[in-house]
Amino acid sequence: MQAQHLALERSFQRLRETERAQAQAQERERLMCDLHDGLGLHLLSALRQARSPGGDTELLVATLQDGLDDLRMVVDSLAGDERDPMTVLGNLRYRLAPRLAAAGIRLDWQVGDDVPELPWLDAERVLQLLRIVQEALTNAVRHSGASVVTMALRRLGGQLEVSVTDNGHGGAADGPAHGRGLTNMQARASALGASLALDSGAQGTRVALGLPLQRD
Repeated sequence: MQAQHLALERSFQRLRETERAQAQAQERERLMCDLHDGLGLHLLSALRQARSPGGDTELLVATLQDGLDDLRMVVDSLAGDERDPMTVLGNLRYRLAPRLAAAGIRLDWQVGDDVPELPWLDAERVLQLLRIVQEALTNAVRHSGASVVTMALRRLGGQLEVSVTDNGHGGAADGPAHGRGLTNMQARASALGASLALDSGAQGTRVALGLPLQRD
């Protein structure tokens, strides 16, 4: 009986080690894809711009900054078992506020009284969330002509709403967020099981992401 018990325990141990190795391999593959699709593309774009005769220095700097921001987001997403959207997005706000300030834009931060943790957030989903919000912020900086951008979190029924609102002229809806950028944001929102809405007009642009409090 004891021998059978030891054999069964060894079998369970091997199974746990196999599952752990598979999880690590999947995480390495995800990380490599994230770096390739994010930082890798930014670096390739920067290289082409640097080699172009009479290239635009400001555009090159912006591309390199995008790559650096993307790398930092990947690192932030690997921070561990962070389930608090306020902390995750607060870190993003801290990183991007100086960049917005350099562009003459004030980044406001508004948080409701009852912002919950999201138990389903993992490293992959944290990165999806960060990229959606970064896309909204980037478009506000580049296309809206805004002087103030507000990032807000509040609980609405069974959702956590994350919104990015600017006081610009609505140009963000005509930039990348209205084409490929918006398509990417919608795909990321779908992967999170979230809703995404964009409202743009003469008074500015608002991007709202509705995150479910619970997921199956």
